[in-house]
Formats: sequence, structure tokens, C-alpha cells
Amino acid sequence: MTDKKSIGLSIFKKLLFPGAALTRSELVKLHNIRPATLFAIVDELKDDGIIIEPERKGFKTGRKASPLKLNPDFGYFIGIELHTSYCSGVIIDTEGNVCVSVSIKSEAGKDEKRCLSEITEVMEKLKADSGGAVWAKTKTAGFADPGLVNGRDGISVKAVNIKGWSNLKTREWFANSFAKSCMLVPSNSARTYIEYKQFNNPPESLFHIELDQGIGAGFIKDEKLFSGDSFCGMEIGHISIMPDGPLCQCGNRGCLEAVVGEEGIRKKISEFKSSRVETKLNPDSFSLEEFIKCVNQNDKAASLIAYEISEKIGLALVPVAALLNPSVILMSGRLTGLDKILLPAVKRVLTLNCMPRAVNSLIVKVSTLDRQATTMGAALLARDQFFLSGSV
Repeated sequence: MTDKKSIGLSIFKKLLFPGAALTRSELVKLHNIRPATLFAIVDELKDDGIIIEPERKGFKTGRKASPLKLNPDFGYFIGIELHTSYCSGVIIDTEGNVCVSVSIKSEAGKDEKRCLSEITEVMEKLKADSGGAVWAKTKTAGFADPGLVNGRDGISVKAVNIKGWSNLKTREWFANSFAKSCMLVPSNSARTYIEYKQFNNPPESLFHIELDQGIGAGFIKDEKLFSGDSFCGMEIGHISIMPDGPLCQCGNRGCLEAVVGEEGIRKKISEFKSSRVETKLNPDSFSLEEFIKCVNQNDKAASLIAYEISEKIGLALVPVAALLNPSVILMSGRLTGLDKILLPAVKRVLTLNCMPRAVNSLIVKVSTLDRQATTMGAALLARDQFFLSGSV
């Protein structure tokens, strides 16, 4: 195929990574068609304002090839993340640069009604802060949902930690409320996507696990996110690792989230306290930040818990390495503050319990991105779908 759409898709796939650029000569090597035909299509895309060639002046460019880049002002894309403790939003330009970002803190125990109110508040702030010119050019939005998602039909299936957040026609509500199309994805998929986009040479596959208040995961291979036939894929937080363990919010016992998540750690602290083990930790005023601080101060109870949960996380990742055989396992979330204990423990458990070929070249690392990354990931997913689905 040598039509404008197929050439455009080829260009977009190259340029949708951070800092990407593509020269005309590089483009010629990718397509077995006459350069004149190819350059005519490039010029059409430039005339449409989709791509730019900032260093090209006329037909003679001198020694240095002029790079093709996405036009940052062609359009803008919205990312929204709904979390149990906050709701945040961002607007990025076509290149992926942040133009506006907002975040509001949530009250404890919020329900469906409060969630919709927070989303509305964030969208109104984004509109006000971005100005009329930018808002008028917003193309679409990505919504990072806190639970299971039916992305095909735009339905929020269920979030166990938010009352009433189940079987909601979120995409339809979003379109009716804000006159914007919306791509609905699980929050961990949005985070997985932006983590993948950070690689200069993206791996063939990447498994991402979020270690925080809750435990979630995402998997991407050949630039495609996996969701599962009934939208329950990558729910690693709800794999039972202790059949007789603590009760999880999902109704099962001994789930990874119930054991190594925030509540699981709180229960462990209570056990140490009741056994009169000396510790600075207090289950009544517990936070993950305080827990990590105590570990770094060599608090005995905190350190024992840290080693135990690191082993459990490693064991949960064994079937991931065995079944998916990813190139990279990447960990994010506040519990990665235990990296000096966590990384060696996970690597050791994987080495002892997996086939050597599955782990010899496996990269296990901790994310360097901040909390806003999930919101950004939702915006990038919306942007990339817009370009790669043939909307342009």
C-alpha cells in the first residue's frame, strides 16, 4: 500500500515516542516506493498541519537532514485518573508535552457520586486553565479507571475499593457530560503504557506491577496492551498466595494485595505489637511512607515485614516469568521505596524458581516516574489511538 493513510501510520508509529524524529532519507529506507511519491505524501501531511519539518528551508537543506516531527499544536489530548485518594487530569500537546495539570485530593470512603463529581471538577479546571484556544483543539480523552474495565463497550465493570463503582457506562457519561470522546482503560494499563514509552529502544514485552495501597499489573507486547477476554487479565493483586491468609476486598482469602498491600502490612504491624515486639510503627497512624522510613532506620519489625513481603512479591512474579516470559519486569508504587530489599529478593526468588532461560536476560527494575505518570499514560493512549486508528 502506498496511500497517504498507510504512509501516515508508518510515520506516526515512529514519531509517537518521546523525542522521536524521522528524516526523509530514513523514511525512504522504510518503504519500497519512489521517493517523489513518498515526499508528496509527506508534504500533504505537512500541509494538513500534522507534521512539521522545522529545519527544512526550500528543497536544498545542506548537509544536515531535516527531521520530521509531530506538530505539537496540531491537537491536544486529555488524561484523567480516578484514584481512591485523588483525581487528577492533564492536557498534553501532540508531542506529549504537558500543557496543564490539576489534581484534587479525595475524602476517605468516596462513592460513585463523589467520583463523578471529582471528574467533573477536574475537567472544569483543565478547561479553565488551558484557555479557549487549547481546549478547542482537544481531540479526545483517556480515562484511567481504578477497577476492571470493558474497554470495548466503555464500561467500568467494578472497582472493589469504591462503593457503587460498578457496571457504569463511563464512556457514554463522559461524552454526554463534556462533549469529548473517551478511551477507557484500567489505571495499571495506562501506567504500563507510559513506562513502555520511556525506553529509547522499547522491549518486545514489559510486565509492570504497581505496589502501593493496592496491587495491580499490566502487560504490553509488541506495543499492544493485554486485557483478557472477560477484562480480568493482569489482576495479579488477586492471586491467592496464602489460601488461609487474610480476607481480601474481592472476597477471597490470601490475595497478594491483602498480604503485601497497605492493609496487609497494617495487620502485620498489629501482630508484632500484640507480641510486644519493639517498633516505632503504630497501626492506628500507619502510612507506607512511615513504614519505609522505619525500614531505613533498621526498625526490627518493619525490616522483618519488608523482607517477608518482598519474598511474597517475588513468588507472585514467578508465574509471570514462567507464563509470559517478558523482557522486562518493572515495579512502581510507594513500596518500591524498599528497593534495596525488594530488588535483590525478587531477583533471587525468580532465579531459584524459574527456568534459567526465562530469567538469564530478564531485566527487573524500579520505575523512575512520579505519581502523575498514570494520568499521562491515559493521555498518551488516547493520543496514540487517535493517530493509529485512522482518525487522522
